[in-house]
Amino acid sequence: MTFRPTDMEFPRVACAVVPLFPLASRLRSEPDLAREAVAILDGEGNAAHILAATRAARAAGIKIGQTLPQARALCPRLVARARDPEGERAAQEALLEVAESFSPRIEDGENGTVYLDLEGLERRFPAPGGETDFGRSLARAAERAGLPARVGIASSKLAARIASYELAFRMQSAVPELADISGETQATSKLYGLDVARFGDQRRLY
Repeated sequence: MTFRPTDMEFPRVACAVVPLFPLASRLRSEPDLAREAVAILDGEGNAAHILAATRAARAAGIKIGQTLPQARALCPRLVARARDPEGERAAQEALLEVAESFSPRIEDGENGTVYLDLEGLERRFPAPGGETDFGRSLARAAERAGLPARVGIASSKLAARIASYELAFRMQSAVPELADISGETQATSKLYGLDVARFGDQRRLY
């Protein structure tokens, strides 16, 4: 997708990101696990390691990169699930469908990420609350699809992505068991692309 200039001074781009996407997609298909100590494993056999975990699991000491035996030693009641490629594909498709209901020009960012060109936004979400209303509406629509997305809006894809991650860091989510990543380590932040430098682009967080 090529973003085109709008009537505004700069083109505006939205980025919707689902934090801890492998976990989010699993809980979308197994919602009863949302408040349990759940970890998603990547790899097979002795090479398998923890890729993502719910707040309850992290509170028990589960960390990204641990092996399953290491994790179970800390949390015997841990519910371990392998990554679910089919479930992740279905969740990504659902996210894209939500985005397409807001803009005809979207780009699949993969792994729980989608970009939207906001050209013509003002026709559906007029000023003064246009971008704010749009961001909140997009986040609510994703939530209804079982995906707790965080939305950033900026003048470039990179800045919008950074904005969405900034929001994920400081959010007080309605489903903290799934999406609260504010307490993650630097290694976890790197794994999810959160160690990006912040810079002075005008951006908004929803």
